Amino acid sequence: MARGKIQIKKIENSTNRQVTYSKRRSGLFKKASELSVLCDAQVSIIMISSTRKLQEYISPGITQRMGESLQDLDLTELVALEENLDSSARTIRETKLKVIDRQIGTGKKKDSRLYASKFSSLKY
Repeated sequence: MARGKIQIKKIENSTNRQVTYSKRRSGLFKKASELSVLCDAQVSIIMISSTRKLQEYISPGITQRMGESLQDLDLTELVALEENLDSSARTIRETKLKVIDRQIGTGKKKDSRLYASKFSSLKY
């Protein structure tokens, strides 16, 4: 038996809308899990319902990277994670230093302009 097409529009009945939301959310999370396993993809889904309830799906690789389930990792995976964290921290430090250098340069330019304007306004 083939399924009939439905018209995509807001479901007016709140009970039916909540039931549809729940079923489709479950289906979406199942598809995300399958995609994560089959394609070795990192998948995250964040959903906020009309009742302001937050639901999320995060693939296992992401939760491990976030440090939430490290007990399942073996030594080589932990070493790789540590190297990844070190690399990320190094990149963040380099970017931070570039921003600080840029701010210092901007501050020096403003200071020299202010200094020049003060002395040019003095009359001898």
